Amino acid sequence: MKFNLFFFVTLVIVGCNTKQKVVSEMSFNDQDYILFDSVKNRFGKISSYVYKNKKDTSFLRITNQWENGKIRASGFYKKGSKYGPMQFFDTLGNITFTGFFLENKETGISLLYEGGKINKMTIYCNGNEKLIDPQNNEQILKLLCN
Repeated sequence: MKFNLFFFVTLVIVGCNTKQKVVSEMSFNDQDYILFDSVKNRFGKISSYVYKNKKDTSFLRITNQWENGKIRASGFYKKGSKYGPMQFFDTLGNITFTGFFLENKETGISLLYEGGKINKMTIYCNGNEKLIDPQNNEQILKLLCN
């Protein structure tokens, strides 16, 4: 069990670099996305918009809004999991972070990386979120197998 999970994490990390070219070709202003749905917050105001890809309906783009209506974050989902480029913006609309996100709901492993290098790895163990150093294989194994 330990080896299989570690092997999978290694494949996911290595796979991120091979998928980066495909993922980075998707644009945040892509005209292939049409408005599909909106989500209201607890105050009844629209806080997020969901866009569906016209060509591949398994891809969704979701934007979250600030109170002033500017985009707060924009990211992509594929088959219900976060996948691909993700951007965060300040209240004036300036980009504060651009990265790539890959999530596997079955294993609970989420990766956020920038420029092809993983800088953050979040693993959910027994419902608890664990942020770990992606270079520390011993820590990864310990968290995955306990």
